Amino acid sequence: MILITVGTQRFQFNRLLRSVDQLVEEGVLTDSVIAQIGYSDYKPRQYTYADFYKLEEMDQLTRACDVCITHGGIGSILNALKYNKKVIVMPRRRSLGEHVDDHQAEISTAFGEKGYIQVAEDVDQLRLLLTEIDHLHFNAYIQEESNLLHAIKAYLQTLG
Repeated sequence: MILITVGTQRFQFNRLLRSVDQLVEEGVLTDSVIAQIGYSDYKPRQYTYADFYKLEEMDQLTRACDVCITHGGIGSILNALKYNKKVIVMPRRRSLGEHVDDHQAEISTAFGEKGYIQVAEDVDQLRLLLTEIDHLHFNAYIQEESNLLHAIKAYLQTLG
């Protein structure tokens, strides 16, 4: 099962949801797909979704999924990594009205450079990553107060 999550911020993330619909239509995604779509206006046509799931439900879905495709929110990323899931992040972009700044791209880059996640900036990169998902290497994330986590927390504090 593939889990899609866009977090709980009051911003749409139609780009990710449309991309997944397209990949299901193309036959790239053949596993079942379940999504948490938050405040997005776009309603998926090819997979099951809810605006929000209760915390326990989200936790169960995350544990059950094989791959988690998520926005670049630190909570969503860490939750999937906590269960050693293959994580693909499509960061929200300010220029597309998906967030107030590009901090998700910065977070995604930091986690990607450590090999914990893969980053897809668009549907073409997402297609490629999903096609190769069984051959991609993901480093195990060890939850500890690492330098990376300290840096991310410090950065988030600057955002207010």
